[in-house]
Amino acid sequence: MKRITVAGRRLKPNRRGPSWLQLGIAMALTLALVVVSPAIGGPSLRSLVKQEVAQQVASVSKAKGKRGPRGPQGPPGANGANGAPGTARAYGLVTSHTLSPCSPNCEVTHDSGIANVTRTGTGLYCVFVPGVDANQVSAVADVAFGPTNSPEGNASAQTSTQCSGTNAFEVKTFRRTGANDAVSADDVGFTIIVP
Repeated sequence: MKRITVAGRRLKPNRRGPSWLQLGIAMALTLALVVVSPAIGGPSLRSLVKQEVAQQVASVSKAKGKRGPRGPQGPPGANGANGAPGTARAYGLVTSHTLSPCSPNCEVTHDSGIANVTRTGTGLYCVFVPGVDANQVSAVADVAFGPTNSPEGNASAQTSTQCSGTNAFEVKTFRRTGANDAVSADDVGFTIIVP
């Protein structure tokens, strides 16, 4: 290989690459072209990007084709699993003694966990729930519209302590007429829940 010499001196090849000054000049010229090009009538960078995006969207739309007809409905899915049981230990709807006489048991519907309901006197009922001690648990009772004689709005149902001598829940039903005190009544149906 021949060595190149200038006036008796050997030249060394430049292995460092471009200098910082050369890089700065190149970047400045590129930036100037981007800024000046739209001003002298050339395309701007923004318009070039918009044009490219439009071309790509058009090519995808052409390849996609028209939407086909709707397919047939699939078969119904399987039924889901039953939910967990609720937390109430017992509940039921007791019909008033006037609508369905208690002899000795009262009519109970929509119930779970209630063994039976008996009437012990006017507006006094004992609700038997096996395995639950009325001395240890508070029940909730309320007037039920359907099994109560009209007018339902002046009726009330309340839980009391346990029925005497048993572990059953006692429910008392009342009617109020005008300004008079409420009196025990047999024509009031009720719901009961034992949590």
